[in-house]
Amino acid sequence: MTQSEEVNDRDGTDLITSLSNGAFRESIGLDTEDLPILQRVAERALTAGDHESAIRTYAILVLLDPMRTDYQLALAECALSVDSPDIALHAASAVIAFDPANARGYFASARACIAMGLLDEAREDLDDVCRLAREARDGELFAAAQALAEGLA
Repeated sequence: MTQSEEVNDRDGTDLITSLSNGAFRESIGLDTEDLPILQRVAERALTAGDHESAIRTYAILVLLDPMRTDYQLALAECALSVDSPDIALHAASAVIAFDPANARGYFASARACIAMGLLDEAREDLDDVCRLAREARDGELFAAAQALAEGLA
């Protein structure tokens, strides 16, 4: 291994690249078509009230396909349900980074910020939710964001 390869390996660059391009998923013998099975496992755990299993399963899904914002959002929701707003904020931030027009990413971020006491940041996120939800004509999300914002006033 060259010195440059050692540095990349130590700082996690190779791992990050492997995760983001699907090489890790492929190296353990999974294809993207296999992931919906895991998603159903997570959904069933959540329905059964086993939030800890659901959050672990969604975390695995995020590692296997980090670019899927629906997995990131589900992880954020699960994390919020088990009082882990830090995990929720990381997942929501990934959604926002991958898809800056995703109002649900900002909504999850706002809820995580509120749980962490970061009220100014929550207000900023809620402003973004309202703007994006209005543009997308998502009245339900717009109303939920407004109600949450009014609770902060």
